[in-house]
Amino acid sequence: LLNFFGFEALLNNPGVIPARLENFERWKTGYVHAYRKAHRAYHEKLRELDAALDALKPKARALVRMNSIVELGPPLPSTAGVAADLAAVERRLYVCPDAGEPTVDGADPTCPKCNWTPAVQPPDVAVQKLSGLVAVGLADRFQRFKDAAIAAILKKAADQGDRPELQQLLDIVQVANADALAGVLTDDLVAFLRKLLYDENLVQEEIPLAP
Repeated sequence: LLNFFGFEALLNNPGVIPARLENFERWKTGYVHAYRKAHRAYHEKLRELDAALDALKPKARALVRMNSIVELGPPLPSTAGVAADLAAVERRLYVCPDAGEPTVDGADPTCPKCNWTPAVQPPDVAVQKLSGLVAVGLADRFQRFKDAAIAAILKKAADQGDRPELQQLLDIVQVANADALAGVLTDDLVAFLRKLLYDENLVQEEIPLAP
């Protein structure tokens, strides 16, 4: 198309200018339709990914809380940045207010609201990767909760009845119910668990002065 409007070609044969302008106007109409269709499809995919991410967010935030309980042991290195990864994916799921009918005109014929071009693809791979990291991270933390020594400490505290949500947490851990975890694992419970495990891990020793 650009070759049709090459200066040398038009200078040598100016009679073709009207026909080529007419062809260009027809092409431009087709471009606008194609761009709007692709723009609409892109943002429909973003809405699908946003719905999937909404279902993942409670698990991701529960994992962040679980990872903060360092008394269980360090989190998996690959899951240490889950909160940042979640925020980064959320930023990429911005849906254009003119998703259906963007205004396409001018020398830079892209949507003026979001400047989308076909080079920008939906972050479905990033969402899938984040989902996998959350699943692996929660499985690791559930397994650490099931450790015999830690399970005994938590069971002893739950039997005292001061924290009814602790028994709920133990039941969730036993069946590895990640969906129910977010509703029980509050910041307050995390602080309680950290103090409980910290206190239980304290060891008092008497060491002779000479050594």
